[in-house]
Amino acid sequence: MTIYKKHCQNLDNKNHSYSHSSAVKVAFLLFGLSSSIVISGCTPKVEVALSEEPIVINLNINIKHEINVKADREINELFNDKEVF
Repeated sequence: MTIYKKHCQNLDNKNHSYSHSSAVKVAFLLFGLSSSIVISGCTPKVEVALSEEPIVINLNINIKHEINVKADREINELFNDKEVF
């Protein structure tokens, strides 16, 4: 005879009613709690860490356009100067 059956007989002898549905509810509750603990232990761990080296950003700035514009303006001024030619 199992412990559960002995417990039920003891309760019946004391004129207490014990429903099997509440035992099933308790069993499901315990199963749910234990499975949630097991599942939460298997979750992956993500860490974000900073590097010890400084972050270097290389900016390649194209200033060719600006130089061309300045050179074009100077050339136009030279062509407009009548004394040069």
